[in-house]
Amino acid sequence: PQEERARLEAVEAEIAEAFATLDAATEEEREAALAALEDALESLDAEIARLERRSREDWERMSDAARERLARTLHDLRVRRNRLSEAYGALSREADTLWDDMVEAARDGWEAVERAWDDTLDAIGGEDGAPR
Repeated sequence: PQEERARLEAVEAEIAEAFATLDAATEEEREAALAALEDALESLDAEIARLERRSREDWERMSDAARERLARTLHDLRVRRNRLSEAYGALSREADTLWDDMVEAARDGWEAVERAWDDTLDAIGGEDGAPR
């Protein structure tokens, strides 16, 4: 998981930068800020897909308990990613008066995805990458 953690840190930095841009965005800059967040979400999706491929490759070496935990955490990761996408969609449609609230909701969604990602990496394997 070291490699996956490093990739997640890169996505985290991309998303943090997008949120910083959103926080400081004027009405005219919001479209560009939302585009940056959308790009970051696409990067996240690519990393989730990579993680899912790796889990399929390691599936045979995992115990039944590890498989169950991994399936549960991957599902949770996808659910949280979908909620983040919903917050992004709402953010892109909301009026100025709700902008700050919507940015905060999107940020909360990202934090939930981060926690689910960490849980999934833990389910895949320990620091040495071995399936549990």
